[in-house]
Amino acid sequence: MLQDAGAAAATSVALDDVELDQQKGGEKITTGKAFGKLPLLSESFMKLRKKNISSDIHALFTLNKAPSQSALRKTLTNLIETFPLFSSRPHFQSGLLGFWDFLRPSFLRRNRWKYNEDDVMNHVKRAEIEDGKENIEDYISKCMMDEMPERGGLWEVHVVQAASCCYMVWRISHAIGDGVILTKALLALCEEVTAPTKKSSAKKRKKKRINPFSVAFDGAKSVLKLSALPNMPGDAKTPVRVSSGKQLTCQKMFRFSNALSLAEAKAAAKRRCCTINDIITAAVSEAISKYCAEEGKAPRNMRMLTVTNLRALSAKKLENEVAKFKLGMGSNAFSYFFLRIPTGDDISLEKRLAICKARLNKLKASPEALVLLKMNESLRSLFGLRFVVNFNKFALSKITGYFSNLPGPSHQLSIAGEPIIGMCNAVVPSMFGIGVSILSYNGSIVISLSSEASVVKNPRRLIELSEIAFKKLIAVDS
Repeated sequence: MLQDAGAAAATSVALDDVELDQQKGGEKITTGKAFGKLPLLSESFMKLRKKNISSDIHALFTLNKAPSQSALRKTLTNLIETFPLFSSRPHFQSGLLGFWDFLRPSFLRRNRWKYNEDDVMNHVKRAEIEDGKENIEDYISKCMMDEMPERGGLWEVHVVQAASCCYMVWRISHAIGDGVILTKALLALCEEVTAPTKKSSAKKRKKKRINPFSVAFDGAKSVLKLSALPNMPGDAKTPVRVSSGKQLTCQKMFRFSNALSLAEAKAAAKRRCCTINDIITAAVSEAISKYCAEEGKAPRNMRMLTVTNLRALSAKKLENEVAKFKLGMGSNAFSYFFLRIPTGDDISLEKRLAICKARLNKLKASPEALVLLKMNESLRSLFGLRFVVNFNKFALSKITGYFSNLPGPSHQLSIAGEPIIGMCNAVVPSMFGIGVSILSYNGSIVISLSSEASVVKNPRRLIELSEIAFKKLIAVDS
């Protein structure tokens, strides 16, 4: 439903060849061409960035050796030629009309993407580190603290050479796109090393009959619930939550787990009549509970912002989304809901799994995420972008962290001629003390943790506890 509405709106935006000149500090910036209006989410991420609240997506590819200069140039050239947003930067309306943006109807707003003519190799950074997992973790932690120059574009790729392998670290602003579409964009640059696993033929599910009265009732409940966001009480103070009113330092910490078996997780999910996401959520809840108990006291529950994709994930419809992204449209199509995870230290792991499953199922069936997106779009039209950004920032300050789960390719790929032997991802936790990202690749699952150094004192311990809980849940005799 959202995809159809977004497609209709996107196709109505024709490519605009109007030249946009801009003066800044007496220096003339290279003239580019505007080719599409900035969507709400992209505008919001750029406004947050101007307030030093970063939301860059980081992806880590582990390679056997560094790709050659010519192969890397060819790959990155293919990237910007295929997906024009990678050769663009946002242009915001300045002057009096920019300040009184909320007085102008949406069709008069001129915040647009603008072509940024630049050599692709200017986006490449090179570094050398010593062998060891902790060294690449520290390198990415440092990357999370550095701001990308807006004038040079909204993405970077770091080629980090170690003695036994090479790491490719992608840094991409969330303004360009969300995790689903960026994964498709990066995978479009890759070649297959092993053949994709054949999926077993599944029975076609019968379409459920939609009761319009039920949909209207659920929508009304979601509106009432979301309208109460400003009065929502904040989570209790814990060793993983930013204290109310505390100024965050810019010191970020990144840690990731060892590769966990996807096949064993699938088998365990089948035995327990749940999903892999239920198992991972329960494992992370158990880890946070144990960590809080070790550092102080674990609350009964805490809320996590859980990112949900609003696109149809069928292969055909997802390809249509990628086609729109190639035209500079449909870059962000996600929303979020607040998931209460059970973190009481008196809850058994089995009960924790059952609670996570029930709460996730309830939220998946609810239109809350879609209603929230539409509500933000309405507020944007009525009161302007600044109001929407501040409203969401205030609401998100009351919760503990975020949680995202992204399915990756089931087989091995190569990029710039080099096989990818490992993959994980993370998002900078700018407003939270903790952020958990899950990515599956080539039969394995990796749990990544990004945290605020002044809040989470021992992120490595959290990763260890997550691995222990995950292995307990997938054990055959459990």
